Amino acid sequence: MRDVRVLTYKPFGFGQHYANFRAPFWHGDGIKIYTNLKLTLTLADGVLSGALTANAGIIVSDTDITLIYTLPDKSTVTEYLVTDDDGQFSTRPSVGDQFSVMARASINAVM
Repeated sequence: MRDVRVLTYKPFGFGQHYANFRAPFWHGDGIKIYTNLKLTLTLADGVLSGALTANAGIIVSDTDITLIYTLPDKSTVTEYLVTDDDGQFSTRPSVGDQFSVMARASINAVM
């Protein structure tokens, strides 16, 4: 359930002539949609797999995933993936045996 939007009238402008102009303004902090996005990674047998999950009704297919590998010498390697219909993705990292990885999902909200 979404929070309500409140329309109020607030005078704006400069001088006495503009102070009485009544125009609606929305005093809210945006429409809140609770998605519960969760991005998980698993490394098993040399395959890095992950899943992007969300509440029902949130589309997680064809989402851009960015994997940023940090190597022992502090250099980074970036890999770009796209989720399948179920929000799953996988890759076989070619950066060596020792690394740390950070994943980012690019989510666009359309209303």
